[in-house]
Formats: sequence, C-alpha cells, structure tokens
Amino acid sequence: MKLPIVRRCAAVFAVLALSLHSPVWAQSNRGTMSGTVMDASNAVIPNATVTAVETGTNTTYTTKTSAEGFYQFPQAMVGTYKVTATATGFQAQEKTGVGLLINSTTALNFTLAPGAASTTVTVSATAPSLDSQTSDIGGVITARQVEELPLSLGGVGAFRSPEAFAFLLPGVVGPGTANNANGVYIQKTSGGQNFGDDVLLDGTSAQRPDNGSTFDETAPSVEAIREYKVTTATPSAEYDRTTGGIRSFTTRSGSNALHGTAFDILRNTVLDANTWFNDLERGTVAPPGSPNYAQYATPEDIKNDYGVALGGPVKIPHLYDGRDKTFFFFAWEQLTWPRGAVTTSTLPTAAERTGDFSAILTNNVIGTNPCTGAPVYAGQIFDPNSQPSANVLCRATPFQGNQILPSRIDPVTAKALSYLPLPNGPGLVNNYTFRSSFPTDNTSYTIRIDESVNANNHVFGSYSTRENTLLTGGTPALPDPIDSNTWDQDFTTHYGRGGWDHTFSSNILNHVNLGYNRTNSKNNSAAAETGTDWGAVLGLGNISGRPFPQFNVNSGFPSIGFAKGDDDVANEADVFDTLTLTKGRHALSIGGEYRWIQYNNLAYDNTSGAYNFSNAETAAGTGVLNSQGGFAFASFLLGQVDSANLTVFAHYPRYTSSYYGLFIQDDYKVSQRLTLNLGIRWDVDEPRKESQNFTSNFDPDLPNAGAGGRLGALEFASNCSGCNPRWIDTNYKDVAPRVGFAFTPYASGKTVFRGGYGILYGPLYYADFANSVDAGYAAAPSPQSPNGFNSSFLLAGGFPAYQTPPILDPTIRNNQSVDYIAPNFNKPPVIQSWSLQVQQELAPDLIFTLGYVGTKGQNLRSAAGFGQYNNFPLSDLALGQNVLNAAIGSTTATDAGIGAPYAGFNGTVGDSLRHYPQYRRFNTDCCLENDGMSSYNALEATLQRRYRSGLNLQVSYTWSKSLNDADSLQPGSNGGGGLYQNPYDLHQEKALSSQDTPHVAVISGLYDLPFGKGRHFLSQAGRIVDWTIGGWQTGAILRYQSGQPLPFYCATGVAGWDNCFRFNPVFGESVYNPARHQHGFNPLTTPYLNNAYFQDPNTNPNVPIVFGSLPRVTGFRMDPYYEEDINLIKRFAIREDTNFELRADAFNAFNRHVFAEPFNLGPQPNVGANATFGYVNGTVDAPRVLQLEFRLSF
Repeated sequence: MKLPIVRRCAAVFAVLALSLHSPVWAQSNRGTMSGTVMDASNAVIPNATVTAVETGTNTTYTTKTSAEGFYQFPQAMVGTYKVTATATGFQAQEKTGVGLLINSTTALNFTLAPGAASTTVTVSATAPSLDSQTSDIGGVITARQVEELPLSLGGVGAFRSPEAFAFLLPGVVGPGTANNANGVYIQKTSGGQNFGDDVLLDGTSAQRPDNGSTFDETAPSVEAIREYKVTTATPSAEYDRTTGGIRSFTTRSGSNALHGTAFDILRNTVLDANTWFNDLERGTVAPPGSPNYAQYATPEDIKNDYGVALGGPVKIPHLYDGRDKTFFFFAWEQLTWPRGAVTTSTLPTAAERTGDFSAILTNNVIGTNPCTGAPVYAGQIFDPNSQPSANVLCRATPFQGNQILPSRIDPVTAKALSYLPLPNGPGLVNNYTFRSSFPTDNTSYTIRIDESVNANNHVFGSYSTRENTLLTGGTPALPDPIDSNTWDQDFTTHYGRGGWDHTFSSNILNHVNLGYNRTNSKNNSAAAETGTDWGAVLGLGNISGRPFPQFNVNSGFPSIGFAKGDDDVANEADVFDTLTLTKGRHALSIGGEYRWIQYNNLAYDNTSGAYNFSNAETAAGTGVLNSQGGFAFASFLLGQVDSANLTVFAHYPRYTSSYYGLFIQDDYKVSQRLTLNLGIRWDVDEPRKESQNFTSNFDPDLPNAGAGGRLGALEFASNCSGCNPRWIDTNYKDVAPRVGFAFTPYASGKTVFRGGYGILYGPLYYADFANSVDAGYAAAPSPQSPNGFNSSFLLAGGFPAYQTPPILDPTIRNNQSVDYIAPNFNKPPVIQSWSLQVQQELAPDLIFTLGYVGTKGQNLRSAAGFGQYNNFPLSDLALGQNVLNAAIGSTTATDAGIGAPYAGFNGTVGDSLRHYPQYRRFNTDCCLENDGMSSYNALEATLQRRYRSGLNLQVSYTWSKSLNDADSLQPGSNGGGGLYQNPYDLHQEKALSSQDTPHVAVISGLYDLPFGKGRHFLSQAGRIVDWTIGGWQTGAILRYQSGQPLPFYCATGVAGWDNCFRFNPVFGESVYNPARHQHGFNPLTTPYLNNAYFQDPNTNPNVPIVFGSLPRVTGFRMDPYYEEDINLIKRFAIREDTNFELRADAFNAFNRHVFAEPFNLGPQPNVGANATFGYVNGTVDAPRVLQLEFRLSF
C-alpha cells in the first residue's frame, strides 16, 4: 500500500520545523511565472485555469486566476514551458517555448477570444520578455552561453570557470583589473567588496567562512551547470548577506529523453604565443644561439580536460519506468596537467658530510684570532669547545686540517643527512640536478535526481564533489621527505542539496531547501602527509609535530625539510523555506533561512620546529672572522643551533557561528501596468565561538601588571568572569526594508520602467583563517644565540624546555602587537542599494535596457582604521621624525622632555606616546574591523537578443565611479589599493577603488553561419556538401575598458605610527615617463613612471611631519585593457539526434599586451633598493592561447 504523500515527505519537513521553531523559511534555485488572463476588451477573467507543462519532463503546474485575473506559478523548476489558459466561454490559448529562468520572474499574459473551449490558439513565446513584474537588477547567463561561448581552462583552479560569464553583465568587474586577465578570483559587483557576494548553488549558499564568495575552486563542472543569475542591485527581501551581488547557480536536470555528451579539451605549448617579456628578452639580451635563449621559451602549457555528462529518465527494465516522473543527471570531469622541472642546486660533498672541509679552506687571511693572535683564513672552521669562556667571543683551536672527527658529528644531524642525496655532478657549486614531476589534477562529479511525486509534490536532491591537487610553493629542489621548496595542496569540496515543493492549493505553495557544504584544504609537505613522528625518527627530543623539522643549514645549500602542514576544514548546514500565497492582487512570500557554520584550523605548521645554523658557531671570532670564516654547515654537523622556533597549540581552534533571517515579500499588482515589490527582512549574524573558549582579546579597562598598572591587558575567555567568549554581543537590529516598482506605461507593453531601493547586510566576516585572538593558547618558543656567537642549544639535547600553553598571563603580549575585537565590531556591513531602469522592446527578439545603479556602504569589513586604536595622537606629529624615532632615555628624547611612560619601558618616543604604550600595533584588521565605507554610481546599458534565427547577442556598457576605503571583505586579498596614512580621518582615505573602471564595454554573441541544412543558404545540400560547409558557428567575447588606476604606497614612516605618509606630486611634472609609448620602449631598462613627479613631504626630520597629498588610489591609469576571445565550432550531424563537434577557442586572439602596474610603487623613488620604482615587469593579459575541443553529443 502506498503511503500518503504527506507522510512520505513530511519526515524531513518535521525535522526542519522542530529545529527551527518556525514553519516557514527562504531562497531557491527555481523561477516564477506570473501574469493576467483577460478577454478581448481587456477585462480580467477570474477563475480561469492556467496550466504550465515543462516540455522536457512533462512536470505540470496548475493554478486558477484570482478575482482580479491574476495568476502565479512560484518556485517552478527552471526550463522551457508550454502554458495554456482556459476559461468557460473562451477559446483556449497555448503559448509555447516559454523560458523560465533561475531566480527570475517571467511575465506571461493571456488574451482569450470568445468561443468554444475545445478550440486552442497556439502562440510562440520564445522571445525574451521584459521584466514587468520585478525591480531587481541583474541578468541570467543561459545554458547556451555557458556551453558555447569561449571559455578558457584555468580559473582559480585549473578547470573552466563557470563564473567567467558573469563579466558579460554591466556592473561586474574583474578581467583587466588587479593585474589579472582572468578576474575570477578578485572580482566585485556594483562597487561591492571582493569576496563579498553571496553565491547560491541549487538554492543554498556556498559562501565560505574562509574565502567568502570564492566559488571557482569549489564549483561543479561547467557541464553540470544549467544556467545562473547575477543579481547586481536591489534584490527582493528573500536575499541578503552580501556586500555586492548574488550569484545563483542551478545544476542540470534530466528529462524524458536520454541526452549525453563526452568531451576532450586540449591545450599545448605549440599552439600558444610566447609572453611579451620573453620575446623582449630574446630580442635584446638573449638572441637565438645565446646560452640564455631557451630560458625565455614559451611557458609550458600542456593540459587535457575530459569528461562525460548524461541525463534522462530513471528506467529499470521490467521494474520501473520513470518517464514523466523520475529523472537523473550525472556529470564527471577530470583535468590533468603534467608539470615537471629540473632544478640545479648546491649540496655538500661526500667529504663535507663526513666533516672534511679542507676543500673550502683558502690561503686568504681575513684577520687575526683574538684568542691566540694567529692568522685566520677564509673558510677556516674552529672547535666551539675551544672558547675560553662564554663571555669571551673567540675560539682558540681550529679543527686540524679543517676536518671534524666523525665522532663529533651530532646524531640528529647524522640521521637527517641520511635523507639528503649526494651530489650527482662535479665541483663544490651547482653540483646537484633534480628532475621532478608534479602533475596538477582536478576531478569533479555531480549527481542529481528529480522526482515528480504527483501534481502537488516535487522533490530533488543533488551532490557535487571536487578535488583539486597540485604541488605549490615553487619547484622541488630535493626528493621527499626533505624538499624545502614545495608542499602538496589537496583541496576537496562536497556540496549536498535537497528540495521539496508542496502545493497545498492552487494559490498556496511551500518550498523547502536543504544544503550542506564541506571544504577541506590540506597544505602539507610530503613528510607531513605520512603521519610519521619525525622527532622520534631523528632523535630530536621535545617536539611532536607532523612535518619534517626544517634545518636551515645555509652555506649556499638548500634547507633540509619543510615545516609545512595544515588542514582547514569548513562545514556549513543550511535550511531555507518559503511559503508563497497568491491572494487577489498580492503574491505574498513569507520565509527565512538558517545557517550553521563551523571552521576548524588544524595548523601543524612549524610544530616540528625550524632550526637555523650560521658561521658564528664555528668561527674564530666576530665581524669579518664570522662573515668569511666558520661554516654554517659545519655548525650543523656539530649540532650547534644558532636559533630556532617552534609553534605549539593548547588546542586546535574550532569555531562555530550561526546566521538566521526572516522576511516578508509582497509583489502587489496594483493594476495591469503597475506592480509594487514590497519587502522587509530581519537578519541576525551571530559572532563565532571557539569550542573550548580558547581565545583572548585586548581589554582596555584591565590593569596591566607589566606596565606599572596602566590600563590595557589581555583577557582570556576560558577563565574570565562574566566576559562574553564571543568578545562582541550579537546584534539584533539589522532590519532591511526593500521597495521597488515595475510600471508599463503603454498598452503595447513594449516599455517598462523599473526602480527600487533596499538595505542589505553583509556577512560578519573574520578573514583570519582562525589564526587570531589566540595569545596565551598558542606558544612560539624561539631560543636565540645569547650573543650572536655561541649556540642556543645542541640538537642532540632536543628542543629546550618551554612553557606549554595555555599561558594565561595578561601581560603575555606586552611590547608586541595585539589582536583586538572592539565592542562595536558586532555591526555587519550595511549596503544601501538603489536603481532606476527603463527597458524597451525594439523588436520581438531585441531588448534595450538603460538604467542607473547606486550603492553606499558603511561598516564595511576593513583594514583602514587599525591605527586609530594605538597610534600616537595626531598632535604628536609636530615632534618630527628625529624625536619620534629616538629611543626613550636618549639625549634627543630627554631634550624633548619625554620620558618613559612606566618603569621598565623599552622603546622609542613614538611608541611611548601610543594610547597603550605597553603594546605596538593593534591588529583590528585580523577580525571584524568595520571602519570601511564605499559609494558607487553607474549608468548601465544592455542590448540583448536571446538565441533566435541563428544569432545570440548581448552588448553591455557601464559608465561608473567606485570609491571606497575598503576594497575587500578579506583585507589581505584585494586588487592592490594603496596604503592608509591617517586612520583618525578615514574620509581622507576614501579614494577610487583599486578596480575602478569608468568605462567597460563587453560584446558577446553566437552566430550560426547561414550555410547548410536548416540554414538560409544551401538548405537542401547533400550530406557531403553539408558536412563541408554546414554546421559552422562562431562565438566571441570582446572586452574594451579603461585601464586600472594606480595606487601609491609609503614615502616615509615613523615609529609609533603604524601607517605611513604618502607622496606629494610635483607641479609641472607628468606622472608618466613620455618614453612609455615610444617605439622601442624597453620597460626592463626604462621606468614607466616619471620619478620626478613624486616628492617625499617629510625629507627634513627636524620639522613637523605632514601628510602627503597624493590619494591612496589616484586617477592616473595604466593603458586601456582590450581583449578578444573568439571561437569557431564545426558540428557534424552523425544522425538526427547525434552530433560530433570540433571546436577551437582563441583567447586574446590578437595577442595584445597591456602592461601591469609597476611592481614597485613606494617608498621614495631612486633610494637604495627602490631604484626600481615605477618599472614594469609584467602584463595584465596572458599571451594568445589556442584551445581545442572535441565533443560527441546525443
């Protein structure tokens, strides 16, 4: 007996209701269809029946019109529909080819003619429709665009990036900024922050607690993505937790017909152009035939990306036929990138490994032994045991013959050396060559099941996983387990999704969505992956880490071992639910969402320690006797550690937090031509909590015993009395109203005016990878040589004893920087978003849109204001650099009348004047600093033609200005903005965004060449002729935009001021070197910028310090960015439903080069190491790349 439907589905829903204490929650991966049914006189027809059938699956939705003739299908699956309206006394009308797009509303009106209901009038509705029901701004990237426009391998991961097409839309920036042509990683929407968008996959957020909206390295295969929408401004109340836009992706579903594809994508070095700078080197310093010619060859680019996708009805012969009911989809993709390298380095010879250093001893006298008066020779090593006393910095006895007896070799050293290969080449230098192979592999698969249980219940489930493996950090110099250059990165993602739509009646529907995300980023040296206790293996006591201990032996030799090992794990569980009620002219949605987030930082870095060796421990004395005498590798053989460091945790951090929101949205159809979109949302973003309360924070009201009782010391969450272990209170005041309209002024329906305003709240985002506020719960013992001459300890004796954490000493961070979460950091980013837009149907398949979008942000996650918390007061700049940089107790400080702020203070005058002189920098930017602000204004235009008559076209243009002092939700990763100088007045720090691009024009399109069967010309051609000239298609993405703005960094700095002072411009000088656009310009020998333009305003250290007048990011720009990506596709019809496709994509087809920003933009030009100020050594765009693809589809 079949169970009732509600009993079959309600178990899941009951769990949700009980856990969330509410029957309704939000968001989906579906679309909405709505409209009005009228008669020929434009009178509404109540109680008409409207039926929508998705043509691929025959999934059917039925409703009736209200008394006002209004109907709506909320939460319908994305697809192509046949929609029929019937009413008593009227002919039925059927509209075919109706597209329903993700998170979009399709407006579909019916006008019924009088007559018998048995008569049906059919109308094609394949053309795109105007957005006459909603006020949100954005656009949908369709399945055809995803499948057929040029798309390169290599986003953040190595796969093709599904996000790349978001840049076709106005208001979305990335390519050509941040010195990158790809744009996928450092991108922003409508002036929002990098990493600040929300990303939805099948209705559930994929926003990460460690990397925000970074989706490319975790995304399913492009083959699994059906389409996606980017909402760039004024979203409805269903959406929030973003500082920019919302990107909503939906995976593919199966249909009644079995469809599949198999593909192989190839890249090869022989198809690529060389880099511009390599060609420059070959044309100047490394011509053909020169020894360095091969060094500047085209970079190796050999990639193979292949996979399959299959979807259709679930069928089990003789048991189950799932047509019209149960559907599956599966996609699998794998990329292999065989990389390798040959590295030449210097290793100790067999003689040196046994203590024989006679080969490095010279006759060059470098000085006199202070102990004996004997001459000391370069390369001569001395016995550490021959030092008269610890306080006499000389050694009397050289090793005879410059040889250490084997019995003196430290046993830990001997064991470590057993892993070090012998040289495989002659000589003392460059005597070892190591050939390595380190392939990069990406693998992904997606499974999805859709079930139409009956007309009132539809469920789906999907699972996507992806694993990216690569060797990173450089190229290997030594074999495992001791290579010190590289580590393995294994990044694994799991996305689980499920949804249930239940129709209670023709006007009440509930949609619930479940989601689970897990990302696991392992970054381990090869040794750390084995699970070996390397301390025990080597005999090195008092350590217990997973990595091989890192021995920095110096002497020109590579380090032995690499102290790398960490594992970051993020888990997130999400629940969304929306109850939709259509009543009269109102389409009411009530719902909400809940997110539970956990982040684990299993940091094993440096838990085995790093050990440094120097010449000093085997030198005769200090000074030149140390720099040219002694030998660090000899010190290593003797186990004489100069310095070392180790990281120890009381507990690996595990943080949890939660977020929930409730909303009401009413789409009120005031009349046939006017719809109001009215909504309100309430959000609560709960601060994170460590599982054992193992966190600490600066408390400005706590006396500091190490600073004479001055206020300001550390407080510890695990033992404080009455403190909040989250360090900030949960904010319950985030109310976000939304209001918008869509107005169709003319009866033709070909013009729509749309506008809206809303408040959005961004995420409460830490951006510290759980590495902060842990003072007292992590220790970093760092034994040092007591005098730069004697060793700190011997390897054989093990790491010196140290106090293990927790160490709950409120003064533990005195005289150091300190992490600080201020009470007001509980306020998340607030974004005001507004828009006004007009859409005009120019032709049945051509829509022009012109609009204005504005945003204003405050409380933005930032790194702008940290200086205000512990810089010295602004008035003390009047003391000048000499005084501020002087040590307390010096004559300069005394003459200025400035003494120590408390007994035992040791520091500069600038440090003594800090608000809390017992500390240095306040690291507010580690966690939640929210002092940022932004503004964005844009005129945006699009011309769109959905695929019809062989042509798809989208043209977008943006004229905008983006200002902020906080470009990124993750302050350490951004587009390259300049440094801050005055944290006490952040309005002075507001400048152009580092990705401000005033003019951006993007043209994209697909065009079927009009030859062959089914085309305009030669439509009756025979098979051979059609195979030759038919089935050709071309596609292109053409981008033309302003150059990226130039930021500039410090001219000077001063003690006690954790910011810096920027340049002044020199009147009459140009910022650019005029030679930059002249024929023969060589950026390697000639600066791109004019150094004479930049002046340090503080060259006199004896006068008051002043701020530079050059903005943090200037209006000066690099050259405009142009790029053309073009492809050509040839399809061979094997039979009616089977095609073989050959495709070639050319990226940067015209092989343009656009210089990247100069790599050195401060401090003062032409001073010491900064003589490279204003030079360019790279390009924004990659050289031309050709990519081939073979595909079989049925």
